[in-house]
Amino acid sequence: MALDKAADPNIHVFAQMMIDEHGAAGDKLKSVVSGQRIEWPAQLDEKRRRTADELKKNQGRNFDIALSR
Repeated sequence: MALDKAADPNIHVFAQMMIDEHGAAGDKLKSVVSGQRIEWPAQLDEKRRRTADELKKNQGRNFDIALSR
């Protein structure tokens, strides 16, 4: 979301870094737990969903400000 909505280029850089690092970590974790009886969450929990919904309402500088709260 930050890649699409943020105005600050530093937020774009940080967002891409988080996507890359968390994606790699998630892939490693999935390979470690494969074959085990562990359910991988299919969606965000309620608190994070509400936060994401609030952030979606903003664009540009307003998104940057809302992200920092």
